[in-house]
Amino acid sequence: MTDWFGGKDAVAQMKAGNDLLMPGVAGQKKAILDAVNNGSLPIADLNTNAERLVTLVLRSPSYKKTAFTNQPDLKAHAIISRTAAAEGRVLLKK
Repeated sequence: MTDWFGGKDAVAQMKAGNDLLMPGVAGQKKAILDAVNNGSLPIADLNTNAERLVTLVLRSPSYKKTAFTNQPDLKAHAIISRTAAAEGRVLLKK
């Protein structure tokens, strides 16, 4: 997913596996449709992106109607957050 208005080439973003362009504007839609119609963007790429988005929705607590609680397991969530942060870091080399 992009940050709001992140990126300049919607077609390249779709090809690169960016599943969701936010907020999504008419120019991006047109560029994607034109690229599909002229064959420069395989529909299989869009199908893959859509499949990943639908999978995310189907796995979400909201979709599964998971009961809301005001007493989350803060210790377990802290471990998950710490692990995600450690695994998501990027080491840049100059």
